[in-house]
Amino acid sequence: MTISSDYTVVKRSGKPPLRFHGEELASETSHRLGPELWFEVAVHRRPKGGYVVEVKCFQKSAQHPDRFVGVQCNNVAEVLAFLEGYDVGDDLACDISTTANSSTAQLALEELELRRRMAIAQREFAVAATPVLEELVELDPAH
Repeated sequence: MTISSDYTVVKRSGKPPLRFHGEELASETSHRLGPELWFEVAVHRRPKGGYVVEVKCFQKSAQHPDRFVGVQCNNVAEVLAFLEGYDVGDDLACDISTTANSSTAQLALEELELRRRMAIAQREFAVAATPVLEELVELDPAH
């Protein structure tokens, strides 16, 4: 995210960035020593109504690119639904290398590695998203 005196810019992978006026309501990161990937989650409120949700997935491995998601939501209920339904699988590259000669054991190991990475991603997203969700519920207890 870039902030200028006029607007905020939220970077998005494979899409144009979102540029808007607004204030950050809540943000959190799961970054700490150890995990091979981490998330940053932020929610911004636009002065004329609506919200922008920003999810960043950073990965230590050069083989796995970072991913940036930004979406616009009309209300807190939509923000909560987006974060609660977020699929971290979209942030992971499926880099299983199979050939006609791949053994069952090799395929099983590749599957286990992908499941391991998925479990880490789910945990790290929850670490970043849960405090943001809790803060939003406090701001708008009706949802």
